[in-house]
Amino acid sequence: MHHDQNFANFMLSDRRYANHPELIEFYTGIDRQREDALNVLKADLERCRSEVEQKCGFPKNMDIYSLAQWNPSEGALEQMTTEIEEGVRDSNLPSEIKDRFADQGYDLARPYNQGVSILSDHSLIYLMQTLRAASKALRNSDYVEPSAKRALLEEIMRCWEQLSIVLLVVLPVLADKGEAFFDGANFVLEGDFGPTASQRVMGILAEIPGNVIRWSRDDLLSQKMGPLLIDVFNQEQGSLRKHELALLLILQRPRGWAAAIQAYISATQKNSFFLLNIYRSLRTEYRFSYVSNATLKEIVHLIRMAITKHVTGAKEPGVDLIEKTMPRISGDPVLPPREVP
Repeated sequence: MHHDQNFANFMLSDRRYANHPELIEFYTGIDRQREDALNVLKADLERCRSEVEQKCGFPKNMDIYSLAQWNPSEGALEQMTTEIEEGVRDSNLPSEIKDRFADQGYDLARPYNQGVSILSDHSLIYLMQTLRAASKALRNSDYVEPSAKRALLEEIMRCWEQLSIVLLVVLPVLADKGEAFFDGANFVLEGDFGPTASQRVMGILAEIPGNVIRWSRDDLLSQKMGPLLIDVFNQEQGSLRKHELALLLILQRPRGWAAAIQAYISATQKNSFFLLNIYRSLRTEYRFSYVSNATLKEIVHLIRMAITKHVTGAKEPGVDLIEKTMPRISGDPVLPPREVP
């Protein structure tokens, strides 16, 4: 592709590269300034996301995670359930899926009915493959104009958000069967999500943002991308997109990550799902990651800050308040045991 522009144009047209993301990785990695590829990928991602969005037809104001809480009340759980059910009911999804959410006698022997093929043309699996190629290209684009890199990253984040919403479609099947095959993608539930279907649904919902980020993590991660990630993170207004990028910063930890997450914790409401999810992600990194002592101290401080924010509701918990709050916390230990050989 680098030596033959006609072949490059051929592979970049009609999303032919989607089945071979490694070609994009090789093409953009040669001189790390393939802005032509980034522009094509950005446009293709936008079209693919728009197709999925239009075919699903979920309400644009659907905001499940802002309703979720650290310690949810019965009212909050009912409100979340209602929001999901109404979103699915008002969507363009087939009746088989709507019936499963509404529990109106859907035939459990036919969980993968042809009705779920609503996204069969340029759909979920296509979006995921194009997202892989775009992530690899962005990681390799050190010398591309910052505006082009920023535009592609912002579109990648919109695709993360769309994938998170689409995963609502497989929620009932995952909660009931533990496995769901949807439009070329197979999803398997691992771990204990509770004895009842409603508990499993809420447990799966909590894991969706982190799973979406982990799908892109290996394709996108690069320390050189740190300034771009943090700059976009600081400017992002969408609650779910910002949260998913926060999870990526915790996983990657580029220079300046701790200050960005500290500001995010300060701006996040107490008792919110977003605060709980950040707290759990930090605990996981503390428990399993190979990190320097300095980074470990940053993680510990952020864990303590998150739990203090949840307990006190202080806008920006400082060191003094954190030290005063920690002795009063009982039950689940704030810091898990380190499990790094």
